[in-house]
Amino acid sequence: MDVLTFTQNSPSFSKVNSEVHQAHLVFLDDCQSCSQDVCRMLVHDHRTVYQVNTIDEAHQILRTTRCSVLVVGRAYLDRLSADTIEQFHSSSVMNDLSVVLLVDKTESQDRLLHYYDWGVVDIIPDCTESKIIQTKIALYETLFYQRNELREVNERLQNANNQLEEYVYIVSHDLKAPLRGLSSLAQFIEDEIGETITTEVQELLEMMKARTDRMQQMIDGILHYSRMSNVNSLKEAVDVKQLIINIIDLISLPSNVRIEFPDQLPVLDTEKIKFHEVLQNLILNAIKHNDKPDVQITIAYKEFPDHFEFSVADNGKGIKPEHREKVFGLFQTLLPKEKSEGTGLGLTIVKKIVEQQDGKVMLDSDFGKGSTFRFTWKK
Repeated sequence: MDVLTFTQNSPSFSKVNSEVHQAHLVFLDDCQSCSQDVCRMLVHDHRTVYQVNTIDEAHQILRTTRCSVLVVGRAYLDRLSADTIEQFHSSSVMNDLSVVLLVDKTESQDRLLHYYDWGVVDIIPDCTESKIIQTKIALYETLFYQRNELREVNERLQNANNQLEEYVYIVSHDLKAPLRGLSSLAQFIEDEIGETITTEVQELLEMMKARTDRMQQMIDGILHYSRMSNVNSLKEAVDVKQLIINIIDLISLPSNVRIEFPDQLPVLDTEKIKFHEVLQNLILNAIKHNDKPDVQITIAYKEFPDHFEFSVADNGKGIKPEHREKVFGLFQTLLPKEKSEGTGLGLTIVKKIVEQQDGKVMLDSDFGKGSTFRFTWKK
């Protein structure tokens, strides 16, 4: 197929078949004199303009050449449809093709609106000043390059995340093996010594087993944190009231814990696994750090135009002002290490997930009287 092209270094059209590596422009029109005027206007020192007379020729160029913009002249408007526009995008070797129409200024506005619905990004009257047309086309070219650069950055970031996740898994697996060996060794020594074991040796062996168990919990926590940070699940309708009931059943509340929540709670269109993780961690945190004989936890919410604000309040020991930022850090817990049953990752995961949803986590606390964790969640 012979395709007419126009470049900055060539004042007239020439026939070329060579592959072009930059992003260029295609102009579809069957009026030769008009086409040449438009192509001369659109040509640029870094851009080749391909002038084609048929839709098939346009598809051929789009399939074989890196093109950022397809300009369609007014002679082809009656031959366009939603399927035609979709086929232009499908044919494009790149996914970010912008389709622009040059139309007669007398065209009906109602008719032109259909083209936007079909996927056209701009409709320009062909009587518009050439400088304005050139500027608009340059804008769509810039967007094309920026979108492609963003895609490449995202691909590199995804590859880095995949490698990091694989690295975390391998390292944690390699660390857990010797830890299991140490725990087994401590149990073996205890069994071998038998009844003659001294209190001092017994305490040392128990300390060894406790610390290896805690190390394994931390490794499992790192794996869980890594997975929760990267997992993307489908959105679904989440009944918050039923979710709370499910969490209460799952964690088997101690007999001294009472959880109150409204009878009417919203239904969210969201990623259920992430919202579940946030609420469960806040409830467990309220139970774990409570020093009262009767633990009282209250869940509430407020509705705003574009988001909900949920809160989990407790009557526990509260948090001193100087520790309020610390509690969200990795492996941070206000309990002594020997008394802590967790890894200190619960609130870190809460903060990470909420911020991934473009929300924020807030903490109000009256030391000695309790704490309230609030977080926002988009509707």
